[in-house]
Amino acid sequence: MNISKKLIAMNIFKKTTPKDALRTSKREMAVATRGIEREISSLQLEEKRLVAEIKKTAKTGNEARTNFHILPNLIHQNF
Repeated sequence: MNISKKLIAMNIFKKTTPKDALRTSKREMAVATRGIEREISSLQLEEKRLVAEIKKTAKTGNEARTNFHILPNLIHQNF
């Protein structure tokens, strides 16, 4: 059961206290922060992968592959 639901279940006929409201909002902020941090780390990992792939294709001199395969991926991710 979710924490906010537990608090509501405990206080069915009472208003939530400011302390309980603060606790609930802090929990929601922590969950949202973790989600954003996960998204940031996954984007950084994807960026590293694409940079490595660009460097690899640049070493082989395969400019057509770079232009038609990797760059559309970069454009798609940024928009």
